[in-house]
Amino acid sequence: MLAYDFCLAQFSLVNYIFFAPRTDFMSGNREGIYTVVGYVALQLIGTAFGRLVLAAGVEPSHREKLVNNELIHDKESDEAPE
Repeated sequence: MLAYDFCLAQFSLVNYIFFAPRTDFMSGNREGIYTVVGYVALQLIGTAFGRLVLAAGVEPSHREKLVNNELIHDKESDEAPE
C-alpha cells in the first residue's frame, strides 16, 4: 500500500489515472485496474487481522495448528462410536 501511495504521489500516477486520454479498453478502465492494488492490500490486511483475532480465542494447544493451517480435530469426533 505504501509503495502504491508513493507512486501515486511521486510519479504523477494520479494525473495519468484521471486525466490521460481514454483511447482503448485498458485506458478506459484504468481507474478500476489500478485500484485493484489497494483492494488486494486491504484484503491481506483484513485476513491477517482476522487470523490474529481468531487465534486469540483458540485454545493454546490448537494455536500452532491454526497458524500452520493444519486441521484441528475435536476429541469427541476422534472417539469410536459405541
